[in-house]
Amino acid sequence: MSSEPIGIALLGTGIFAQQQHLPALLSPEIQARFKLLAIYSRTLISAQNLAQKVPYSVDVYSDETLLELLGRDDIKAVIICLPIPAQPRVIENCLRHKKHVLSEKPIAPSLDEARNLLKTYHSVIPGSERGIWGVAENYRYQKWWETAREEVKGLGKVLGFSVRMETLVEQGVNKYLETTWRKEPTHQGGFLLDGGVHFTAGLRLMLGEEIKTVSALTALTREYLPPVDTVNAVLKTESGVVGTFCVSFGSSRREFEFIVACDGGVVKVQGGGKVTVKKNGEQDRVIEHKEHGNGVKEEIVAFADAILAGKIDENQSPENALVDLELIEKMIQSGEADGKPFTLAQDIPPNSSFSTFNPSLSIKSIIMSSPATVFEHPNVTVSKHPCLQAKLSQLRSASTTSKETKALVHEISLLLASEALGKALEGKTTVSGKDVTPLNVEYGVTKITSSIVLVPILRSGTAMVDAFQTLLPEPVPVYHLGLFRDKMSGEPVEYYNNLPGNESHGVFPYDLAIVVDPVIATGRTAAAAINTLKQWGVKKILVISILGSKEGIKHAADVSSDKGTEVKIMVGDVDAELGGEGGGMIVPGLGDIGDRLFLTGGK
Repeated sequence: MSSEPIGIALLGTGIFAQQQHLPALLSPEIQARFKLLAIYSRTLISAQNLAQKVPYSVDVYSDETLLELLGRDDIKAVIICLPIPAQPRVIENCLRHKKHVLSEKPIAPSLDEARNLLKTYHSVIPGSERGIWGVAENYRYQKWWETAREEVKGLGKVLGFSVRMETLVEQGVNKYLETTWRKEPTHQGGFLLDGGVHFTAGLRLMLGEEIKTVSALTALTREYLPPVDTVNAVLKTESGVVGTFCVSFGSSRREFEFIVACDGGVVKVQGGGKVTVKKNGEQDRVIEHKEHGNGVKEEIVAFADAILAGKIDENQSPENALVDLELIEKMIQSGEADGKPFTLAQDIPPNSSFSTFNPSLSIKSIIMSSPATVFEHPNVTVSKHPCLQAKLSQLRSASTTSKETKALVHEISLLLASEALGKALEGKTTVSGKDVTPLNVEYGVTKITSSIVLVPILRSGTAMVDAFQTLLPEPVPVYHLGLFRDKMSGEPVEYYNNLPGNESHGVFPYDLAIVVDPVIATGRTAAAAINTLKQWGVKKILVISILGSKEGIKHAADVSSDKGTEVKIMVGDVDAELGGEGGGMIVPGLGDIGDRLFLTGGK
């Protein structure tokens, strides 16, 4: 062990950081390995409040000064414990600044984002500058899972398995539910993703082989736990063993039980680290683990040891965390498809959670399997108009002038408006009143019955407004929404809002709100706009963009229609990847469309 502790910063001041990470970092065992030098939070006051709990002086940082923290040579490592949607961009920025990173589970909000992070980590960041990156899954450091695995191995062939975790995340009681990003999740699955990766990790540890296919049904039993809070799934392993996975955060029951049945008996893990072994013909044997903690301290120790060894502990490997995430994501997708079976990606190496796992064997296939631009989602339409595709090719070109860019954005917007409004306003016309033609022939006047409002996202969305006003038979109101993407966290920040009505009463005097923005990159701005309109009582939302990334469109689309609100998205085309500085630009994309429209490049 190095004689000097490694300088480390804690990024995040939420409940888990306060109650788990900070006490662990201040424990004698970890202080021998790490010295906490700084605390970051999006707001300075939150960082200052947590810093007061440290028995010595530490520096505090906020969004405005995070780059200064990352530029410090004495801070070699960071622990990232931020809201799920904010983590990927911060992880990438820390890795690009050559920091060793331990990021809280899940690895990312979605499989696409996780793969993009892995691709950046292994293919973009030079090996000489690449720090250790581990994903903190404390279940892998709880001793009872290792005990259960060894007992399963001693009982012969696995015949079946079941996972049952039921609890109630209660309003006004559960401290985690009171955080805004969990109350109104923009990530898939809500609590099912946040907590579910723990349970997929525990199951994989017990089984010793990977899941191949899943079929699931999902439900929302408590309206305050959107988008879904319950999943009941049937899983099949690579060797053909079938089991069940039943998890609910909205249940009136209290259950925590992992069971693996084998030729020679049954192994059961229950709450509090209790492992029960039922060998055939023998009395039950109970193994308690009361002396062991929840695994947080152990995973931080493992992170320090990995830095010193120059090699990640396999229990923290991002590839391992990706498998945990994929299981949950496939269950959610299967539920959305009424139980359609989904196969896990073939890029996951066999027995990846055990000593035979070698990250170098899997990363190439993970990168090569990054999703293609074919995109399907029930709430998304991708235009196939040949004229639009040709004009989009012209718009992509670096040689296209600002004047030509404005004209192409207008023309493409006209084509998108024609397609999108044709569907959205179908059946929304009436014949009202009479008029006469130049031949003095009387006819009935057709009018649109829907009341419509345009909501351009500043600044680039304003370039699409004229196309819609040109196409619509009557002028419609235009209300602007100002959002910018924070460079470090990647999260949208609202700076302007002149929506009509009253947010507190959910009153919005229009039938259809059309959100226009030329690009959907990370999808967070679009998701924020959708959530804002929902809060204002909008019943039907149509988001229209010229181009989106697959990851970003999925993120926005997963803020899907809920009770009382219909959300549809239409895009001209979909690109496969995000890249560029901070990973927030569509590749190949259009560049910074705002700078191209308004001649502000190089500002």
